[in-house]
Amino acid sequence: MADKCFFSLVVLTFCCITLVLSNTPTKFKTWLGSEPYLSYNKRIFPRSNQNDNVTVEIKYYLIAINGFDEVAGQMETAGYMKVKWNTELLTWSSTDIPSITLPQDNFWLPSLVVSNSVNSLFELGHKSYPVRIDSNGDCEWTVGIVAKTACAVDVSYYPFDVQSCKVTLNPWGFNDNQIYLMSTETTIDLTHYMENVQWEIVQTSVVSKSVSSTSFLNLQIEMKRRPGYFIVNMVIPILILGLLNGLVFLLPADSGERVGFAITAFLTFAVFLTMVSANLPKASEPMSLLCYFLTLMLIMSALSCVITIMTLRVYHQDEGSEVPKWLRNVVCFLNFEKFKKWFCSSKGSKNSIHADNDDLDDDDDEMAPPLQRKTGFDDEKSEASSEDTKEEEEDDTAHVTWIKVGKTLDIFFFTLFVLGTVIITVFFLDYLWKPSLVLSNSVESLKELGDQSYRIRIDNYGNHEWVVGIVSKTACSVDITYYPFDKQSCNITFNPWGYTQDQIDLVTENTEVDLTHYQENVEWTIASTVVDKLILHNNVYLNFVLKLERKPGYFIINMIIPILILSLLNGLVFLLPADSGERVGYAITAFLTFAVFLSMVSENLPKASEPMSMLCYFLTLMLCLSALSTIITILILRVHHQHEDSECPKFLRHIIAFIKCDKCKKWCCTPKKVKEINPDDEEEEEDELGENPDDTKHITWKVAARVLDYFFFLVFLGATSAISVLFLIPLAMAG
Repeated sequence: MADKCFFSLVVLTFCCITLVLSNTPTKFKTWLGSEPYLSYNKRIFPRSNQNDNVTVEIKYYLIAINGFDEVAGQMETAGYMKVKWNTELLTWSSTDIPSITLPQDNFWLPSLVVSNSVNSLFELGHKSYPVRIDSNGDCEWTVGIVAKTACAVDVSYYPFDVQSCKVTLNPWGFNDNQIYLMSTETTIDLTHYMENVQWEIVQTSVVSKSVSSTSFLNLQIEMKRRPGYFIVNMVIPILILGLLNGLVFLLPADSGERVGFAITAFLTFAVFLTMVSANLPKASEPMSLLCYFLTLMLIMSALSCVITIMTLRVYHQDEGSEVPKWLRNVVCFLNFEKFKKWFCSSKGSKNSIHADNDDLDDDDDEMAPPLQRKTGFDDEKSEASSEDTKEEEEDDTAHVTWIKVGKTLDIFFFTLFVLGTVIITVFFLDYLWKPSLVLSNSVESLKELGDQSYRIRIDNYGNHEWVVGIVSKTACSVDITYYPFDKQSCNITFNPWGYTQDQIDLVTENTEVDLTHYQENVEWTIASTVVDKLILHNNVYLNFVLKLERKPGYFIINMIIPILILSLLNGLVFLLPADSGERVGYAITAFLTFAVFLSMVSENLPKASEPMSMLCYFLTLMLCLSALSTIITILILRVHHQHEDSECPKFLRHIIAFIKCDKCKKWCCTPKKVKEINPDDEEEEEDELGENPDDTKHITWKVAARVLDYFFFLVFLGATSAISVLFLIPLAMAG
C-alpha cells in the first residue's frame, strides 16, 4: 500500500513539473521561432483558399453615452467589442502551448471602420491591443471604441423626444463574399454601462445586413430624453408667461402701465424663443412644436401690444365727441344687449296683441257705425307709433360712451386671449513587456497608457517599476440635488486590456490615493479618497475613488444672496402706492429677473432630470409666486380704480371686515351686561341684530384695495420665508 502511494506521488509530481515547464518562456520562444508562426504572413487573407469567406463575430459592450449634440446631429459613445474569427494559416497541434496572446500587429486583422463616424474613417484598434489565438486558429481581439457618429435628429416633440442613433461597423475594402460581419447577440451588452443624466436608453438592437455587396453591422441605440430639467426651467415659465400675457386687458387704463406690461411680455417671449432655438438644430423639417408654440405666443404678445394701444386711444377720446354708430352696435352686441331686447320685446309683443284685441272688441260693441273714420284714425296712430319705434330703435345705443367701449373691448380681448392661450397650449403640449493598462472609464480614448519615452526600471530579480503619466477625462455620475453645496464621487478605473484575472491581476498596497503632489483646486476640495478592487466577469478593475466637495462661496455671493434679496423684494409690490403708476412694471420686472436667474442657474447645471437641483425647484416656485403677485396686483388695481359712486359688493365688504378683524374688535369692545330677560329686551336685540349687516357700509373701494394690499404683502412675505426655509436650509445643512 505504501508503494502505491509513493508511486502516485511521483506521477503527480512529474505532471506538475511538466505543466510548469510547458508554460515557461522557453516554450514560447521556441514557438515564435518555428512553424507555423515562422512562415506566417499577416498580410495574407486568413484562408487557404483565398476565395473563401471569413465570418467575423462581434459582441459590443456600451460603457457610456458621453454626449448628444442636437444642433450638430452627433452622438458620442464609449465602449468596446470582442471580435472573433478563425484563421486557417496559423494552427498547430502542440499541447504545450494551447493558446498565445500577442499585440495585434503580429496578426491579420479584419479591417473594421466606424463608417458613420464624423471624425475619421481610420481602422479601429491600437498597437497595444492584444490578440489571443488558440491552437485551432480561433482569434479573439478586444477593441476599444470612443466614437462620435452622425445621427438623424427628430426634435418635433422636444423636450419629450425619443432619438434613435446607431454606430455602424464595416470591413473597409472588403465585400461580403470576403468578410461578413455578424453578432451572436441581438442587443448591446449594458453590463458596464454608466447611466447618462440626460438620456435614458429605451432599447438596443444589433442588426447585420449587406448593402451594395458590403457587410454592415448596425449597433442601434434608442434613447429617451429625461424632460424634468426642461419642464422646470423652460416649459413652466413659458406657460406662466402665456397666462400673464392676456392680463394686460385687466389693468386699469388710468394706471399708465399697460404698454410697459405688454412690451415686457413680448420681450420675455423673444428671450425664451432665443434660448430654445439655441438648443435645437437649425433644421426646417422637422421643427420643434415648442418653437411653433413660442412663435405663436410671440405673435399673440405683439397683437396684444397693438390692441392695447388701440384701446388706450379709445379710453382717451374726448367724452364730448360722439361714438360712431357702428362701434356702438358692436359694443351692444358684445354686451348681449340686442339679445336681451329681442327676448324682452317678444314677450311684450304677445301681451300687447292680446290687449289690442280686447280694445277692438269693446270698440266694435260701442261704435260700430263710424267704422270708416275710426279706421283712418287708427292708421294715422299706427304710422306715428311706427315712426316712434324706429327712432327708439335708432337711439337704443345712444347711451354707449367711449369709456364703456373701452371696458367692453378689454373684457372681450381678455377672454379671447386667455382662450387662445389655453387652446394653443393644449394643442402643442400633447518594448519590454509591460501590462496593457487602459483607463476604462475614459471619455476620450481607450488606448493603452504610457509613451515610448517612458522608462522602465528592472532589477536583477526581475522586478519592474514603470512610472506612467495620466492626463485623463473620465465619466462620472453627477448628483446635483444640493447644488451648490453638493458632494460628488468620481472614479478613475484601470483595467488590463484584453487579459483576464487569470493572466494579469492588479493589486495595490494603498487604501487611499497619494495626495503628496496634489495642487488645490479653486472650486473643489477633496474630502476623501478610496482605492477599491473589483472583479467582474473574470476581469479585474482597480478603482481610485475621489470624493469631492464644492466650495460654495462664489455661488453664495453671486447667486444665493441676490435670489434671496429678490425674493424679499417681490412682495414689496403691494406697498407701492396704487396711484404711482409703477406697480405692474415692478411686478413684471421681478418676474423677468427670476426667469433670468433661473436661466443662469440652469446653464451651470447638467441637463439632468433625475435628480434635479433643489435650487431649480426653489427658483421655479419663486417664479410662480412672482407671476401670482402680478395677477393679484392687476386685480387690486382694478379694485382701486373703481368709481367711488358705485357701491362695494357686500361679500367684499365682509371679507375686508374679516381681514381687519372689525368683528373681533366689536365683540371684544362691547361690554357684557347681565340683563333680565323680558319681551322688550328681546325686541331691542332683534333690532340690533337687524342693523348688524349695515356695519360694513363705511368700506369703500379704496379702503378695500388698501386692506388687500397689506394682507397680500403679509401673505407673500410669509410664503417667501417658508419656501426659503424649506429649500435653502437643507441646502446649507447638506454643505
